[in-house]
Amino acid sequence: MQQPLEAIKQTVATGDTIRSAVPKPVPVFVVYQTAFAEFDGKLQFRADVYGRDAEIAQYLNPKRPDKRAR
Repeated sequence: MQQPLEAIKQTVATGDTIRSAVPKPVPVFVVYQTAFAEFDGKLQFRADVYGRDAEIAQYLNPKRPDKRAR
């Protein structure tokens, strides 16, 4: 993977997809957000293309009884 920057730029310029095995596993953290705040505090909303908001919303509803309190 340790290619010179110029070689990487040339490959990117072709527009082709190049697949290479990485020498060791790389940790990846994926975040799915449909609502978030920009750096200036402005709220942004996106479509829930995976249909996850309804399931998650039930855990955020303050009127939902807390099952842990039993």
